[in-house]
Amino acid sequence: AALGTGIEIRLCCLAKKVEEMAGLPEGTFFLAMEFEPTWEWDCDTMQKTSRNMADGSVVEEEIRLGNPPTWLKRRFDKKGIRVKNLR
Repeated sequence: AALGTGIEIRLCCLAKKVEEMAGLPEGTFFLAMEFEPTWEWDCDTMQKTSRNMADGSVVEEEIRLGNPPTWLKRRFDKKGIRVKNLR
């Protein structure tokens, strides 16, 4: 996923630069859209993970999602994304 993201960002930056250099209107090759966030972070959401053990058994574990890290919380605040059940 990180590789795809890096390629996407690089291509978008290149397209934007080509628009500038060619004197083309903004959005000819590159278009960015802003939209209201429609999801929220719920700290009480339970995540289920499973691990394969050495003996062949599978151990399932449920973990509470919990509070977002500080850097992510700041970003949520900036973007207007709601955080439910913050403790």
